[in-house]
Amino acid sequence: MIPPQKVFDAKTGTGASSGVHFGKVFNSVIAQLNLTYGTTPTITIALEGSQDNTNWVILHSDTFTTGTPKELTTTKPYQHYRLNITVNTNVTVTGYIGAS
Repeated sequence: MIPPQKVFDAKTGTGASSGVHFGKVFNSVIAQLNLTYGTTPTITIALEGSQDNTNWVILHSDTFTTGTPKELTTTKPYQHYRLNITVNTNVTVTGYIGAS
């Protein structure tokens, strides 16, 4: 098991995190999201994978309006993983990616 690595630290707005490479391919990857909501919040966030840290595909995406913490998971093996926020209205995100 690989301990979760922080990829977002109190992020607001949209955009992708840096890619995380665990040194080998894992079949189970989890993104843990701690979300702080403001007024009328909405966030769409994706766990993405890449074999080359350049070309990314969406492995799991979801939209949240309440509740914390949240998780995104995948069993698709890739070399690199990242989080990508495509919609963010009044949400602050601290995010981690880990593998087992």
